[in-house]
Amino acid sequence: MELATRASDAEGGGADGLGRYARSTQRSVGKLAEHLAAAYLEAAGLQVWRTNQRVGKGELDIIGHDRGEPVAVEVRARKGSLYPLEAIDEAKRRQVRFLASQIGIARCDLVGIGLHDSFFVVHWERRAF
Repeated sequence: MELATRASDAEGGGADGLGRYARSTQRSVGKLAEHLAAAYLEAAGLQVWRTNQRVGKGELDIIGHDRGEPVAVEVRARKGSLYPLEAIDEAKRRQVRFLASQIGIARCDLVGIGLHDSFFVVHWERRAF
């Protein structure tokens, strides 16, 4: 019972402050993944224009240009996963598609970063939706 309480405290930021640490660590992993994704995309020829672009009440992880076409990219990272794109559900796809359309972008790509102790895996799905 105490473990469950601590777990919920960690998620909700209970009195012991674990929630703040968990959110901070999650943000750090997200920032690392976005940096790795941007570097990977640039090496593959996509020009990165902006990262963490606010659009209304949402945010697009990466906005870029690929072979004459504007592109919005959603980045998702998972520790220990070889298939991080599975974590992007239909609701998130709809949100990214909507946000991109608000700034005139029709193409949406996905980049998944699987983080492991000694390596990482990058999956780039062009024209994902």
